[in-house]
Amino acid sequence: MPNWDDDEHGLIILKPLVGWESAVLAGMGCGLRLQFVHHPDDIGKSSESIQFGMMPQQARELAQALIELAERAEAVPPGTALS
Repeated sequence: MPNWDDDEHGLIILKPLVGWESAVLAGMGCGLRLQFVHHPDDIGKSSESIQFGMMPQQARELAQALIELAERAEAVPPGTALS
């Protein structure tokens, strides 16, 4: 498992994703802007964003990895405790 950022209790720090945009960047490849909030209670309020630039091959690999991640997540039965 990768080295995830965690808090003082050892819990993984996750920021809820609330939106995204993509763009073709002339002469550079692909752009991806991800909007997030710091806490689920902040959804619908002001958000922050981070912007990434990547080559088309990186965008394809990221897209494939996200599809595979979604498929694996959907295969976990509801109520299952993961370790």
